[in-house]
Amino acid sequence: MDAGDFGIQKPPGSVGGLETSLFMASGLARLKYDAWTPGENELYYGAANLAKFAEAMACDAVSANLMDKDGKPIFKDRTIKTVGGVKIGITGVTSKTIFEGVPVQNNIGANDYQFLDAIESLKPIVSALEKETDVVVVLAHLGAGDARRLAEEVPGIDAIIAGHRPGYMPSPDRVGDVVIMRAGDRGQYGAKLALTFDTTKKIIDYKGSADALNESYPADAAVGNEVQKFLDGMAKTEADAARERAITNSTAQGNKDKFLGTDVCARCHSDIYTQWAKGPHAAAFQTLVSANKQTDRSCISCHVTGWGDPTGYQTLVYRTDTVTGKPDTTDAVEFRNVQCESCHGKGTLHGSPGMITKVTEEACLTCHDKANDPNFDFNKAIAAGLHHR
Repeated sequence: MDAGDFGIQKPPGSVGGLETSLFMASGLARLKYDAWTPGENELYYGAANLAKFAEAMACDAVSANLMDKDGKPIFKDRTIKTVGGVKIGITGVTSKTIFEGVPVQNNIGANDYQFLDAIESLKPIVSALEKETDVVVVLAHLGAGDARRLAEEVPGIDAIIAGHRPGYMPSPDRVGDVVIMRAGDRGQYGAKLALTFDTTKKIIDYKGSADALNESYPADAAVGNEVQKFLDGMAKTEADAARERAITNSTAQGNKDKFLGTDVCARCHSDIYTQWAKGPHAAAFQTLVSANKQTDRSCISCHVTGWGDPTGYQTLVYRTDTVTGKPDTTDAVEFRNVQCESCHGKGTLHGSPGMITKVTEEACLTCHDKANDPNFDFNKAIAAGLHHR
């Protein structure tokens, strides 16, 4: 079962978000899911594309509170599956607040949906399932806090699969008799819940875990090949789009503060430069190249310097070849990697109040967050010599 957000919201100006999300759905279909309920990442692409996601998932889409713009249900409000002679009733809800938190100007599906109150819409459905089935499961795309509230306020629920950044717990959470699975974010963990029944099919025990999907799980070569083929295609698509942006970006710099590149910093700060050059920040871009994600705009910002600013890194920059005098395009190689200005600000601010002289832990956490670097420790990083202090 899935509680939503397999889809990927690409930043404005990016390409491939919908295609990547559909590819993810088709990949999940290989796992033969029984049911899913959507999150805001799927709703983001609009009702028509939501239907495509449901088709690609090849399992029952359920929602007790998601309606179309005319107030009609988009999916059925429940499904019943029988496993080992046990009837399992499944329903789901999605948070209106979370969906409306997506900026309207970027939200393709902003006007496509209505939402019923999650708790009130669940009560009659759970009550009915309680009579028809042996186990009632709710797929709750609400976040961890509101998932616990469901357990407290909706009688009859046996288990909740918490979606939307629920956080990682190695074993199930529990509210009263309700078991809540919190399997982390970004598909990094696989959650499983085993229920033990007595002869009357009453739950008498449970055991659950959320295991990190790391190298201990063997890779599927066929799936790996399909993923690589897809990534190669998306890299070309992104490169083509970047080519169209190159000339515009090259003329947008104007007379203002600029990123200069680490070679300029090294003229005076050679000792710090030497230390930086031996560390992981100096090789940050290569990690993208190794994964063929050097044109993936959702990853680039934490592997280059000045992303999003016309004077910083660009995937393609319009140039004039110094030998032939002809137009040429390439990426802004001088701003690859996480350089001095990534943390201290634009080089032309050097010596001014606008320069950041002491980098704080908060600055590091913009990239080394729980989702991307769950084991990051600021003090250990400093002690390891990743930066002068």
